[in-house]
Amino acid sequence: MQYIKVGTHGEIIIKKKLREKFGIKPGQEIIAFNAGDHIGIIPVNGNPFKKLSGKYKWKETSKEAKKLAEKIALEEVNKRF
Repeated sequence: MQYIKVGTHGEIIIKKKLREKFGIKPGQEIIAFNAGDHIGIIPVNGNPFKKLSGKYKWKETSKEAKKLAEKIALEEVNKRF
């Protein structure tokens, strides 16, 4: 466990050991979510929409698909806690 201080603008710094373990790079996006009595974060590795581009015919817009993906990810995380 590592203690992290929150900066004046709400920023946090994830220690090198954890960044390396989870492959988090500078500028990379993460998903932060309310996990009841704590905050969870999940690294977003790459752009999943680019990886799926041309493989499926989407009825939803990319924004709608992103919201759905976030909802599914949160549901999966909540099952584990």
